[in-house]
Amino acid sequence: MRSVFAQCYRLCGRSSGASNFSSPPKANGAGDTIGVLLFRPVPITSYFTDFSSVFKECAKQGALELGKQAHAHMILSGFRPTTYVLNCLLQVYTNSRDFVFASMLFDKMTLRDVVSWITMINGYGKSKDMDKATSFFDLMPVRDVVSWNSMLSGYLQNGESLKCIEIFVDMGRQGIEFDGRTFAIILKCIVRYYAKCKRFDESLRVFQCIPEKNSVPWSAIVAGCVQNNFLSLALKLFKEMQTVNGGVSQSIYASILRSCAVLSELRLGGQLHAHALKSDFAADGIVTTAMLDMYAKCDSMQDAQILFDKSENLNRQSYNAMITGYSQEEHGFKVLLLFHRLMSLGLGFDEISLSGVFRACALVKGLSEGLQVYGLAIKSNLSVDVCVANAAIDMYGKCQAMGEAFVYSMR
Repeated sequence: MRSVFAQCYRLCGRSSGASNFSSPPKANGAGDTIGVLLFRPVPITSYFTDFSSVFKECAKQGALELGKQAHAHMILSGFRPTTYVLNCLLQVYTNSRDFVFASMLFDKMTLRDVVSWITMINGYGKSKDMDKATSFFDLMPVRDVVSWNSMLSGYLQNGESLKCIEIFVDMGRQGIEFDGRTFAIILKCIVRYYAKCKRFDESLRVFQCIPEKNSVPWSAIVAGCVQNNFLSLALKLFKEMQTVNGGVSQSIYASILRSCAVLSELRLGGQLHAHALKSDFAADGIVTTAMLDMYAKCDSMQDAQILFDKSENLNRQSYNAMITGYSQEEHGFKVLLLFHRLMSLGLGFDEISLSGVFRACALVKGLSEGLQVYGLAIKSNLSVDVCVANAAIDMYGKCQAMGEAFVYSMR
Protein backbone atom coordinates (compact mmCIF):
# COMPACT_ATOMS: atom_id res chain seq x y z
CA MET A 1 0.00 0.00 0.00
CA ARG A 2 2.94 2.34 0.67
CA SER A 3 3.88 2.08 -2.98
CA VAL A 4 0.45 3.41 -3.95
CA PHE A 5 0.99 6.56 -1.91
CA ALA A 6 4.52 6.95 -3.22
CA GLN A 7 3.23 6.99 -6.77
CA CYS A 8 0.49 9.41 -5.77
CA TYR A 9 3.16 11.92 -4.73
CA ARG A 10 5.10 11.35 -7.94
CA LEU A 11 2.02 11.83 -10.10
CA CYS A 12 1.27 15.05 -8.27
CA GLY A 13 4.83 16.30 -8.78
CA ARG A 14 5.87 15.98 -5.12
CA SER A 15 8.91 13.73 -5.33
CA SER A 16 10.05 14.72 -1.82
CA GLY A 17 6.94 13.12 -0.38
CA ALA A 18 7.52 10.00 -2.42
CA SER A 19 11.03 9.61 -0.99
CA ASN A 20 9.54 9.00 2.45
CA PHE A 21 8.29 5.62 1.30
CA SER A 22 10.32 2.45 1.19
CA SER A 23 11.39 0.55 -1.90
CA PRO A 24 8.76 -1.35 -3.90
CA PRO A 25 7.59 -4.74 -2.65
CA LYS A 26 8.31 -7.99 -4.39
CA ALA A 27 5.43 -8.93 -6.70
CA ASN A 28 3.89 -12.02 -5.12
CA GLY A 29 0.20 -11.37 -5.67
CA ALA A 30 -2.38 -9.10 -7.20
CA GLY A 31 -1.89 -6.23 -4.75
CA ASP A 32 1.90 -6.42 -4.97
CA THR A 33 1.85 -6.49 -8.77
CA ILE A 34 -0.30 -3.38 -8.87
CA GLY A 35 1.86 -1.78 -6.20
CA VAL A 36 4.98 -2.28 -8.30
CA LEU A 37 3.23 -0.71 -11.29
CA LEU A 38 2.28 2.29 -9.19
CA PHE A 39 5.67 2.65 -7.52
CA ARG A 40 7.96 2.85 -10.53
CA PRO A 41 9.13 6.39 -11.39
CA VAL A 42 6.75 8.06 -13.83
CA PRO A 43 7.67 11.16 -15.86
CA ILE A 44 4.97 13.66 -16.74
CA THR A 45 4.78 12.39 -20.32
CA SER A 46 3.87 8.86 -19.21
CA TYR A 47 0.70 9.63 -17.23
CA PHE A 48 -1.33 8.02 -20.03
CA THR A 49 0.47 4.67 -20.01
CA ASP A 50 0.87 4.60 -16.23
CA PHE A 51 -2.78 5.07 -15.33
CA SER A 52 -4.01 2.78 -18.11
CA SER A 53 -1.56 0.05 -17.00
CA VAL A 54 -2.64 0.33 -13.37
CA PHE A 55 -6.34 0.28 -14.22
CA LYS A 56 -5.91 -2.72 -16.54
CA GLU A 57 -4.07 -4.64 -13.81
CA CYS A 58 -6.73 -3.76 -11.23
CA ALA A 59 -9.48 -4.89 -13.62
CA LYS A 60 -7.64 -8.12 -14.39
CA GLN A 61 -7.13 -8.97 -10.71
CA GLY A 62 -10.52 -7.73 -9.52
CA ALA A 63 -8.78 -5.28 -7.18
CA LEU A 64 -11.60 -2.77 -6.72
CA GLU A 65 -10.24 -0.90 -3.70
CA LEU A 66 -6.83 -0.41 -5.27
CA GLY A 67 -8.55 0.71 -8.45
CA LYS A 68 -10.51 3.31 -6.51
CA GLN A 69 -7.30 4.58 -4.92
CA ALA A 70 -5.64 4.88 -8.31
CA HIS A 71 -8.76 6.70 -9.56
CA ALA A 72 -8.43 9.16 -6.68
CA HIS A 73 -4.74 9.70 -7.45
CA MET A 74 -5.59 10.43 -11.07
CA ILE A 75 -8.07 13.11 -10.00
CA LEU A 76 -5.59 14.66 -7.55
CA SER A 77 -2.87 14.76 -10.19
CA GLY A 78 -4.94 17.01 -12.42
CA PHE A 79 -4.39 14.62 -15.32
CA ARG A 80 -7.10 14.77 -17.98
CA PRO A 81 -7.67 11.16 -19.03
CA THR A 82 -8.34 10.09 -22.58
CA THR A 83 -11.28 7.91 -23.52
CA TYR A 84 -8.92 4.92 -23.57
CA VAL A 85 -7.80 5.53 -19.97
CA LEU A 86 -11.40 5.99 -18.83
CA ASN A 87 -12.39 2.75 -20.57
CA CYS A 88 -9.66 0.95 -18.60
CA LEU A 89 -11.02 2.49 -15.39
CA LEU A 90 -14.56 1.56 -16.39
CA GLN A 91 -13.47 -2.09 -16.60
CA VAL A 92 -12.21 -1.91 -13.00
CA TYR A 93 -15.72 -1.11 -11.81
CA THR A 94 -17.65 -3.41 -14.14
CA ASN A 95 -15.35 -6.38 -13.50
CA SER A 96 -15.95 -5.93 -9.77
CA ARG A 97 -19.69 -5.41 -10.33
CA ASP A 98 -19.65 -1.94 -8.82
CA PHE A 99 -22.21 -0.53 -11.22
CA VAL A 100 -22.93 2.53 -9.09
CA PHE A 101 -19.45 3.92 -9.76
CA ALA A 102 -19.41 2.46 -13.28
CA SER A 103 -22.64 4.25 -14.20
CA MET A 104 -21.45 7.53 -12.66
CA LEU A 105 -18.20 7.34 -14.62
CA PHE A 106 -19.97 6.38 -17.84
CA ASP A 107 -22.45 9.25 -17.51
CA LYS A 108 -19.63 11.77 -16.95
CA MET A 109 -17.63 10.65 -19.99
CA THR A 110 -17.86 13.41 -22.59
CA LEU A 111 -16.46 11.18 -25.33
CA ARG A 112 -17.53 7.55 -25.48
CA ASP A 113 -16.45 5.04 -28.08
CA VAL A 114 -17.67 1.55 -28.92
CA VAL A 115 -15.45 0.06 -26.20
CA SER A 116 -17.15 2.24 -23.56
CA TRP A 117 -20.58 0.88 -24.46
CA ILE A 118 -19.39 -2.72 -24.82
CA THR A 119 -17.68 -2.56 -21.42
CA MET A 120 -21.01 -1.72 -19.78
CA ILE A 121 -22.85 -4.38 -21.81
CA ASN A 122 -20.31 -7.07 -20.91
CA GLY A 123 -20.31 -6.01 -17.26
CA TYR A 124 -24.06 -6.30 -16.88
CA GLY A 125 -24.04 -9.52 -18.89
CA LYS A 126 -21.53 -11.12 -16.53
CA SER A 127 -23.60 -9.99 -13.55
CA LYS A 128 -26.68 -11.69 -15.06
CA ASP A 129 -28.56 -8.44 -15.62
CA MET A 130 -29.38 -8.72 -19.31
CA ASP A 131 -32.17 -6.15 -19.03
CA LYS A 132 -29.59 -3.48 -18.21
CA ALA A 133 -27.23 -4.82 -20.85
CA THR A 134 -30.03 -4.59 -23.41
CA SER A 135 -30.82 -1.01 -22.40
CA PHE A 136 -27.22 0.04 -23.08
CA PHE A 137 -27.20 -1.92 -26.34
CA ASP A 138 -30.39 -0.18 -27.50
CA LEU A 139 -28.90 3.25 -26.73
CA MET A 140 -25.69 2.66 -28.68
CA PRO A 141 -25.35 5.22 -31.49
CA VAL A 142 -23.55 2.68 -33.71
CA ARG A 143 -23.81 -1.08 -33.28
CA ASP A 144 -21.14 -3.18 -34.96
CA VAL A 145 -20.63 -6.94 -34.97
CA VAL A 146 -18.58 -6.74 -31.74
CA SER A 147 -21.47 -5.19 -29.83
CA TRP A 148 -23.90 -7.78 -31.23
CA ASN A 149 -21.48 -10.53 -30.19
CA SER A 150 -21.43 -9.07 -26.67
CA MET A 151 -25.19 -9.52 -26.47
CA LEU A 152 -24.94 -13.05 -27.84
CA SER A 153 -22.26 -13.87 -25.29
CA GLY A 154 -24.27 -12.34 -22.45
CA TYR A 155 -27.35 -14.41 -23.16
CA LEU A 156 -25.20 -17.51 -23.62
CA GLN A 157 -23.45 -16.95 -20.27
CA ASN A 158 -26.82 -16.59 -18.57
CA GLY A 159 -28.18 -19.80 -20.08
CA GLU A 160 -30.77 -18.04 -22.29
CA SER A 161 -30.12 -20.09 -25.40
CA LEU A 162 -33.38 -19.22 -27.16
CA LYS A 163 -32.79 -15.50 -26.69
CA CYS A 164 -29.27 -15.96 -28.02
CA ILE A 165 -30.66 -17.60 -31.15
CA GLU A 166 -33.22 -14.79 -31.54
CA ILE A 167 -30.42 -12.20 -31.44
CA PHE A 168 -28.50 -14.19 -34.05
CA VAL A 169 -31.54 -14.24 -36.35
CA ASP A 170 -32.02 -10.50 -35.80
CA MET A 171 -28.40 -9.90 -36.81
CA GLY A 172 -29.09 -11.58 -40.13
CA ARG A 173 -32.24 -9.55 -40.70
CA GLN A 174 -30.36 -6.30 -40.12
CA GLY A 175 -27.57 -7.26 -42.47
CA ILE A 176 -24.84 -7.54 -39.83
CA GLU A 177 -21.88 -9.45 -41.24
CA PHE A 178 -21.01 -12.39 -39.00
CA ASP A 179 -17.43 -13.04 -37.92
CA GLY A 180 -15.68 -16.07 -36.46
CA ARG A 181 -16.69 -15.18 -32.90
CA THR A 182 -20.35 -14.97 -33.93
CA PHE A 183 -20.30 -18.51 -35.30
CA ALA A 184 -18.37 -19.79 -32.27
CA ILE A 185 -20.96 -18.34 -29.88
CA ILE A 186 -24.00 -19.56 -31.79
CA LEU A 187 -22.48 -23.01 -32.14
CA LYS A 188 -22.03 -23.20 -28.39
CA CYS A 189 -25.56 -21.93 -27.98
CA ILE A 190 -27.11 -24.64 -30.16
CA VAL A 191 -25.16 -27.42 -28.49
CA ARG A 192 -25.99 -26.03 -25.05
CA TYR A 193 -29.66 -25.62 -25.94
CA TYR A 194 -30.05 -29.29 -26.73
CA ALA A 195 -27.99 -30.18 -23.68
CA LYS A 196 -30.16 -28.00 -21.45
CA CYS A 197 -33.25 -29.79 -22.74
CA LYS A 198 -31.58 -33.09 -21.78
CA ARG A 199 -31.64 -34.00 -25.47
CA PHE A 200 -28.07 -35.12 -25.79
CA ASP A 201 -28.85 -37.15 -28.88
CA GLU A 202 -29.59 -33.91 -30.76
CA SER A 203 -26.71 -32.11 -29.09
CA LEU A 204 -24.26 -34.81 -30.09
CA ARG A 205 -25.77 -34.97 -33.58
CA VAL A 206 -25.07 -31.27 -34.12
CA PHE A 207 -21.61 -31.79 -32.70
CA GLN A 208 -20.87 -34.76 -34.96
CA CYS A 209 -22.01 -32.79 -38.04
CA ILE A 210 -19.19 -30.30 -37.60
CA PRO A 211 -16.57 -31.35 -40.18
CA GLU A 212 -13.44 -29.92 -38.57
CA LYS A 213 -13.75 -29.73 -34.81
CA ASN A 214 -11.45 -27.28 -33.07
CA SER A 215 -11.51 -26.40 -29.39
CA VAL A 216 -14.75 -24.38 -29.72
CA PRO A 217 -17.25 -27.22 -30.35
CA TRP A 218 -15.35 -29.53 -28.02
CA SER A 219 -15.55 -26.90 -25.31
CA ALA A 220 -19.28 -26.40 -25.93
CA ILE A 221 -20.22 -30.07 -25.75
CA VAL A 222 -18.05 -30.77 -22.69
CA ALA A 223 -19.33 -27.67 -20.88
CA GLY A 224 -22.91 -28.66 -21.72
CA CYS A 225 -22.36 -32.07 -20.16
CA VAL A 226 -20.87 -30.58 -16.99
CA GLN A 227 -23.57 -27.94 -16.55
CA ASN A 228 -26.28 -30.57 -16.83
CA ASN A 229 -24.52 -33.07 -14.55
CA PHE A 230 -23.68 -35.53 -17.33
CA LEU A 231 -20.26 -35.73 -15.75
CA SER A 232 -19.28 -39.23 -16.81
CA LEU A 233 -20.13 -38.36 -20.42
CA ALA A 234 -18.04 -35.19 -20.08
CA LEU A 235 -15.02 -37.23 -19.01
CA LYS A 236 -15.61 -39.72 -21.83
CA LEU A 237 -15.77 -36.93 -24.42
CA PHE A 238 -12.68 -35.33 -22.95
CA LYS A 239 -10.69 -38.53 -23.40
CA GLU A 240 -12.03 -38.87 -26.95
CA MET A 241 -11.06 -35.28 -27.68
CA GLN A 242 -7.49 -35.94 -26.58
CA THR A 243 -7.30 -38.89 -28.98
CA VAL A 244 -8.94 -37.19 -31.97
CA ASN A 245 -8.07 -33.53 -31.58
CA GLY A 246 -5.17 -33.47 -29.18
CA GLY A 247 -5.64 -29.80 -28.29
CA VAL A 248 -7.13 -28.72 -24.99
CA SER A 249 -8.46 -25.21 -24.43
CA GLN A 250 -8.65 -23.20 -21.24
CA SER A 251 -12.43 -23.60 -20.97
CA ILE A 252 -12.24 -27.38 -21.46
CA TYR A 253 -9.68 -27.65 -18.68
CA ALA A 254 -11.95 -25.67 -16.38
CA SER A 255 -15.03 -27.74 -17.29
CA ILE A 256 -13.32 -31.09 -16.80
CA LEU A 257 -11.76 -29.98 -13.53
CA ARG A 258 -15.26 -29.11 -12.31
CA SER A 259 -16.36 -32.64 -13.24
CA CYS A 260 -13.43 -34.07 -11.33
CA ALA A 261 -14.38 -31.95 -8.33
CA VAL A 262 -17.99 -33.18 -8.25
CA LEU A 263 -17.06 -36.82 -8.93
CA SER A 264 -14.06 -36.70 -6.55
CA GLU A 265 -11.84 -37.83 -9.43
CA LEU A 266 -8.61 -36.79 -7.73
CA ARG A 267 -6.43 -39.05 -9.88
CA LEU A 268 -7.68 -37.60 -13.17
CA GLY A 269 -7.56 -34.10 -11.69
CA GLY A 270 -3.92 -34.64 -10.77
CA GLN A 271 -3.18 -35.82 -14.31
CA LEU A 272 -4.83 -32.69 -15.70
CA HIS A 273 -2.70 -30.59 -13.37
CA ALA A 274 0.45 -32.26 -14.70
CA HIS A 275 -0.76 -31.78 -18.28
CA ALA A 276 -1.51 -28.12 -17.56
CA LEU A 277 2.04 -27.59 -16.32
CA LYS A 278 3.43 -28.96 -19.58
CA SER A 279 1.12 -26.89 -21.78
CA ASP A 280 1.47 -23.55 -19.93
CA PHE A 281 -2.20 -23.58 -18.91
CA ALA A 282 -1.15 -23.67 -15.27
CA ALA A 283 -0.38 -19.94 -15.51
CA ASP A 284 -3.99 -19.18 -16.46
CA GLY A 285 -6.08 -17.75 -13.62
CA ILE A 286 -9.27 -19.61 -14.55
CA VAL A 287 -7.48 -22.96 -14.75
CA THR A 288 -5.63 -22.31 -11.48
CA THR A 289 -8.88 -21.53 -9.68
CA ALA A 290 -10.55 -24.64 -11.13
CA MET A 291 -7.62 -26.78 -9.95
CA LEU A 292 -7.75 -25.28 -6.46
CA ASP A 293 -11.49 -25.96 -6.31
CA MET A 294 -10.95 -29.52 -7.53
CA TYR A 295 -8.33 -30.28 -4.86
CA ALA A 296 -10.49 -28.68 -2.16
CA LYS A 297 -13.60 -30.68 -3.09
CA CYS A 298 -11.54 -33.86 -3.32
CA ASP A 299 -10.41 -33.30 0.31
CA SER A 300 -6.82 -32.74 -0.77
CA MET A 301 -6.10 -29.39 0.85
CA GLN A 302 -2.39 -30.19 1.09
CA ASP A 303 -2.16 -30.30 -2.73
CA ALA A 304 -4.34 -27.20 -2.93
CA GLN A 305 -2.05 -25.32 -0.55
CA ILE A 306 1.06 -26.29 -2.54
CA LEU A 307 -0.54 -25.02 -5.75
CA PHE A 308 -1.80 -21.89 -4.02
CA ASP A 309 1.65 -21.03 -2.63
CA LYS A 310 3.31 -21.47 -6.03
CA SER A 311 0.75 -19.51 -8.06
CA GLU A 312 1.35 -15.89 -9.03
CA ASN A 313 -2.01 -15.21 -10.68
CA LEU A 314 -4.30 -15.53 -7.67
CA ASN A 315 -7.61 -13.68 -7.66
CA ARG A 316 -10.66 -13.53 -5.43
CA GLN A 317 -12.01 -16.82 -6.81
CA SER A 318 -8.71 -18.53 -5.98
CA TYR A 319 -8.96 -17.35 -2.38
CA ASN A 320 -12.61 -18.39 -2.24
CA ALA A 321 -11.68 -21.94 -3.25
CA MET A 322 -9.17 -22.12 -0.39
CA ILE A 323 -11.53 -20.46 2.09
CA THR A 324 -14.32 -22.90 1.23
CA GLY A 325 -11.99 -25.90 1.38
CA TYR A 326 -10.51 -25.04 4.76
CA SER A 327 -13.90 -24.11 6.24
CA GLN A 328 -15.25 -27.53 5.20
CA GLU A 329 -12.25 -29.18 6.89
CA GLU A 330 -12.92 -27.00 9.97
CA HIS A 331 -9.62 -25.12 9.88
CA GLY A 332 -11.11 -21.88 11.15
CA PHE A 333 -7.91 -19.94 11.81
CA LYS A 334 -6.55 -20.70 8.33
CA VAL A 335 -9.76 -19.32 6.84
CA LEU A 336 -9.46 -16.11 8.84
CA LEU A 337 -5.83 -15.67 7.77
CA LEU A 338 -6.79 -16.17 4.13
CA PHE A 339 -9.61 -13.64 4.42
CA HIS A 340 -7.28 -11.11 6.04
CA ARG A 341 -4.81 -11.59 3.20
CA LEU A 342 -7.60 -11.30 0.63
CA MET A 343 -8.65 -7.96 2.09
CA SER A 344 -5.09 -6.66 2.44
CA LEU A 345 -4.55 -7.30 -1.29
CA GLY A 346 -7.61 -5.22 -2.11
CA LEU A 347 -9.34 -8.06 -3.97
CA GLY A 348 -12.64 -7.57 -2.16
CA PHE A 349 -15.07 -10.31 -1.12
CA ASP A 350 -18.37 -11.84 -2.17
CA GLU A 351 -21.03 -14.21 -0.86
CA ILE A 352 -18.71 -17.22 -1.05
CA SER A 353 -16.03 -15.44 0.97
CA LEU A 354 -18.55 -14.37 3.62
CA SER A 355 -20.06 -17.86 3.99
CA GLY A 356 -16.63 -19.37 4.57
CA VAL A 357 -15.56 -16.69 7.05
CA PHE A 358 -18.77 -16.92 9.09
CA ARG A 359 -18.33 -20.70 9.27
CA ALA A 360 -14.74 -20.14 10.42
CA CYS A 361 -15.86 -17.68 13.10
CA ALA A 362 -18.35 -20.27 14.32
CA LEU A 363 -15.56 -22.86 14.54
CA VAL A 364 -13.17 -20.68 16.56
CA LYS A 365 -15.95 -18.95 18.55
CA GLY A 366 -14.77 -15.68 17.05
CA LEU A 367 -17.82 -13.48 17.54
CA SER A 368 -15.75 -10.28 17.50
CA GLU A 369 -14.18 -11.19 14.15
CA GLY A 370 -17.57 -12.20 12.79
CA LEU A 371 -19.10 -8.87 13.76
CA GLN A 372 -16.26 -7.02 12.02
CA VAL A 373 -16.83 -9.03 8.85
CA TYR A 374 -20.57 -8.41 9.10
CA GLY A 375 -19.81 -4.69 9.35
CA LEU A 376 -17.72 -4.89 6.18
CA ALA A 377 -20.59 -6.62 4.40
CA ILE A 378 -23.03 -3.86 5.41
CA LYS A 379 -20.57 -1.14 4.40
CA SER A 380 -20.07 -2.70 0.97
CA ASN A 381 -23.84 -2.92 0.33
CA LEU A 382 -23.37 -6.56 -0.66
CA SER A 383 -26.67 -8.40 -0.95
CA VAL A 384 -26.32 -11.62 1.03
CA ASP A 385 -27.85 -14.88 -0.12
CA VAL A 386 -29.39 -17.71 1.89
CA CYS A 387 -26.04 -19.48 2.38
CA VAL A 388 -24.47 -16.37 3.91
CA ALA A 389 -27.49 -15.78 6.15
CA ASN A 390 -27.47 -19.37 7.40
CA ALA A 391 -23.73 -19.24 8.07
CA ALA A 392 -24.12 -15.97 9.99
CA ILE A 393 -26.98 -17.31 12.12
CA ASP A 394 -24.97 -20.48 12.81
CA MET A 395 -22.02 -18.32 13.90
CA TYR A 396 -24.17 -16.33 16.33
CA GLY A 397 -25.62 -19.54 17.72
CA LYS A 398 -22.28 -21.28 18.28
CA CYS A 399 -20.85 -18.10 19.81
CA GLN A 400 -23.81 -18.11 22.25
CA ALA A 401 -25.19 -14.85 20.91
CA MET A 402 -28.75 -15.98 20.33
CA GLY A 403 -30.12 -12.45 20.62
CA GLU A 404 -28.05 -11.33 17.64
CA ALA A 405 -29.01 -14.51 15.78
CA PHE A 406 -32.70 -13.73 16.29
CA VAL A 407 -32.28 -10.10 15.18
CA TYR A 408 -30.33 -11.20 12.09
CA SER A 409 -32.91 -13.85 11.18
CA MET A 410 -35.67 -11.22 11.25
CA ARG A 411 -33.93 -9.00 8.65
